[in-house]
Amino acid sequence: MTSSHPRATGGSSSPPPETLEGEIIRVTFYNPQTGHTIAAVQVKGHPAPITVLGKLPDVQPGEGVRLEGTWTVHPVYGRQFAASRCATGRPGTAEAMRRYLGSGMVPGLGLVLAERLVNHFGASVLDVLDHEPGRVAEVPGIGAKRTAWLREAWAEHRALRDIIQFLSEHGIGAATRLHAGVEAALLRATADGHTYLPHGLLVEEAQQVLSLDARDTIEAAVQQLLIAGRMLAPQASPAAVRAAPVAVPPATAATPRSGRAVRVFAAAPPALALDQTSPLYLPAYWRTEVSLAARLRAVAARTLSVDRERVRAWLARWCAREGLALAAEQEQAVLQGVTCGLLVLTGGPGSGKTTTLRALVGVLRATRRSVRLAAPTGKAAKRMAEVIGLEAQTLHRLLGAQPGNRFAHDETNPLPADVLVVDEASMLDLFLADATLRALGPQTQLILVGDGDQLPSVGPGQVLRDMLASGQIPTVQLTHIFRQAQESSIIQNAAHIRSGEPPILVPPSPRGSVPGDCVFVPARGANAVEVVARWVVDELPQRLRLDPCTDIQVLAPLTRSVAALNERLQARLNPRRPSVPERPHGALALRVGDRVIQTANEYRLQVFNGETGQVVSIDAGGGITVDYGDRRVAYGAGDLYHLDHAYALTVHRAQGSEWPAVVVVLTQADAPLLSRPLLYTALTRAKRCAVLVGEPQAYARAAAEAESTARYTGLVELLTAGESGEAHGR
Repeated sequence: MTSSHPRATGGSSSPPPETLEGEIIRVTFYNPQTGHTIAAVQVKGHPAPITVLGKLPDVQPGEGVRLEGTWTVHPVYGRQFAASRCATGRPGTAEAMRRYLGSGMVPGLGLVLAERLVNHFGASVLDVLDHEPGRVAEVPGIGAKRTAWLREAWAEHRALRDIIQFLSEHGIGAATRLHAGVEAALLRATADGHTYLPHGLLVEEAQQVLSLDARDTIEAAVQQLLIAGRMLAPQASPAAVRAAPVAVPPATAATPRSGRAVRVFAAAPPALALDQTSPLYLPAYWRTEVSLAARLRAVAARTLSVDRERVRAWLARWCAREGLALAAEQEQAVLQGVTCGLLVLTGGPGSGKTTTLRALVGVLRATRRSVRLAAPTGKAAKRMAEVIGLEAQTLHRLLGAQPGNRFAHDETNPLPADVLVVDEASMLDLFLADATLRALGPQTQLILVGDGDQLPSVGPGQVLRDMLASGQIPTVQLTHIFRQAQESSIIQNAAHIRSGEPPILVPPSPRGSVPGDCVFVPARGANAVEVVARWVVDELPQRLRLDPCTDIQVLAPLTRSVAALNERLQARLNPRRPSVPERPHGALALRVGDRVIQTANEYRLQVFNGETGQVVSIDAGGGITVDYGDRRVAYGAGDLYHLDHAYALTVHRAQGSEWPAVVVVLTQADAPLLSRPLLYTALTRAKRCAVLVGEPQAYARAAAEAESTARYTGLVELLTAGESGEAHGR
């Protein structure tokens, strides 16, 4: 998920961030109101502890940390590490476990009790406390009453830690558990694609996050966050000023045992009038949505003067040279594309988007306009370059992505191009779309190409869908399916799915023959993994002469299903052998020859979310080299956190890519995520053959479900109403 967090604009001369891993030795200072921390950390490779300062998530001695930041020099205290991000991990040694548990983070759990717990349970003590707290009674001298107390105290500590850690990873500090819970609920909603939540739903989500029934207390926290400007309510108006302040229940009601929380506020100043549907935003999401809407309207308002007859004459010559005839809607798209400041070209498979785009780019270049091509993923950019015959880049590379979600190209340094063409526009999330618009020059045209029926972006927003729904953006939708495409079962089934009908499930032909371009193989439960492995390793390579390591991709909705498939496919395609280097990597070792995917932007290495490659070497220190096709990237041992196996991918991760053959797995166990866009996106990743594995009921359910979860976004309203972007809040 492109990073779904706010980006700073403009270039910077500050040094690039470093990543350090180590163990908290002591916490010298901690301000619970701001999260500001000064700590001594023993870092790998450093002979003595270093001083770290920054907003850290209430870290404790003994805790493992992964820090991102820069070195600074204090005139009195010398060299220090200023951390901008901190991810915590479990203590790595028995001594670290003792320091961690006995640090006072859980009132009543001191060094003596920590020593007894660690001596009895050893390295598994945290697993016992997390998952089997009743086993604490096994420790000599700890009775049932003390066991029950420790179970409850640890559960409360763990809930608070999870919330604050989640916020810290997204750059948000939290003063109290209530603030943390409300902000975490809203931030988690953005991770699910929303740009805001309605007031009533946010309160309900915060109640679940905090395990708290006191709705009034949470609503009080919402009001204070609005007053403090940490959330925004764009449609709210100030409530009538009360004659006297109104007492608010204290936040300590949420944490009666630990006493960690403080009062939200003792008395409420005049609040904002909210109803259950009032949109509530984190500030950066509202401001970016307003910015994107304003920029889209401005670019859409641009027009260019061209000689339409000359364009038609050029098109006629191009069609004759290519041996093609454009449909009327394709010709309309080309004519609009050379006259509009902004054009959305949309349509399903077989509708001629690629041919139309080739013709449009040809016309633009014939009129001496410089054209730049880009797509959200490397595979989509590579395919775009192949079909159009010009260089194409990922958007991140074209815009000059930098650490801190900044880009080299923005309003002050626009792209040197007359026209920017972006393919797979359904993958644009709120922040990447805004960055793209910011990088346009005052006369640059923007052409967005995509399929609005595909899944929306992994990150927040559904930019392409909202643009289409607003009716405010010039759009050409290609609907004519060409005769050669009509013969494809993949395209026929895609049309069925778009209409809400299940795909036609045809069994494969007998073994040894070509299977048909879209076939169904029934499977249930654990058997589905074996069926998939057989088709990837044996059936498709034999029938279609495909390379199972490069030409076939397995897709499933759920991460846990993908993990099981990756484990089995690695065992079949790249098993452990004495001659093949490997290194530990979570639950599944990384091995030379493995298919891998980068799952987050790594600006220092210039490798971005969604890029896939193959491991080509592993060094003695645990570092690896990955071949991404156009370049090789060397990862240090500490750079592998966002690298996963890619024999199987979630459907979301497959957006923007195509393979000769795709094996899709849907079962009833996937029910919560089954939807029409998910099935449509999965099927249309296949160029030559799609094998649908699973249960017929799951495919029918997916086709019938318009959306698994609707997204709350404000872009349609902003595009339609031309909002100024002012929001209430202080």
